[in-house]
Amino acid sequence: MKRDIAENIATKEKAIKDIDNYLTELLGKDDDEQAKAGKLSAWLEKFINFLRFENKFNPTGLKRYKRGEVVKVHLGYNIGSEEGGLHYCLIADKNNPQSSPVVTIIPLTSVKPDKDLSNLHPMEVYLGNELYTKMNTKNNTIVKKIEEEVTTLEEIIQNAQEEKSKEVDLKMVLDLKKRVNALKDQIALSKRIEKEILKMKKGSIALVNQIRTISKMRISDPKRNKDVLSGIRISDEKLDLIDREIIESFTNYSSKID
Repeated sequence: MKRDIAENIATKEKAIKDIDNYLTELLGKDDDEQAKAGKLSAWLEKFINFLRFENKFNPTGLKRYKRGEVVKVHLGYNIGSEEGGLHYCLIADKNNPQSSPVVTIIPLTSVKPDKDLSNLHPMEVYLGNELYTKMNTKNNTIVKKIEEEVTTLEEIIQNAQEEKSKEVDLKMVLDLKKRVNALKDQIALSKRIEKEILKMKKGSIALVNQIRTISKMRISDPKRNKDVLSGIRISDEKLDLIDREIIESFTNYSSKID
């Protein structure tokens, strides 16, 4: 046992030394390599936090994820052509129980300016502007509800002022406070959505060849039903295209079958 402990300590010290030397080496190079050092350091910190939390993780505290929903995932530090970092992904599972600690996802990537959409690589599925459009639609719906509620509250206040009643209706006051707080929550959500939209690019591509199963701990949004990406789902038409690509690429069945 003591020998095992000594070996583990030696392995740990060597690993820390290797990491430190590699990061120091990157920081002494050009801007791209320095950025690489920053990304790797950030991921190592995030990864350690995941490890510390994994024994306490309870997936039932999260929303239930459904096929075609968009999630934002910490994919980690990539090697080679792997997708890495904080990325939009699609839920691939047909029926993922809320109690399951894992879920299968398909990473998305934004369309680059020089991308030839008529000549996509194998297992790439163009999703168009659906993600961008659906986020805008969600935010517009929230803003409309906010405006309607503000109008209603203004009318209530106006009526109360016209009555000039000295008696305060406690129940009405409590109801107004509750509605105002709900309104504040909706405004805050709208601001978060607007911030997310500003970072988005309009075109998205599903990278079917990078489908993978991940721990739900890696999902940063949505965790709850009222989060920014909650309710954002790709259309059945686009999901059918992805299904055909999966069948064609990973099975012996033909995707051309109706």
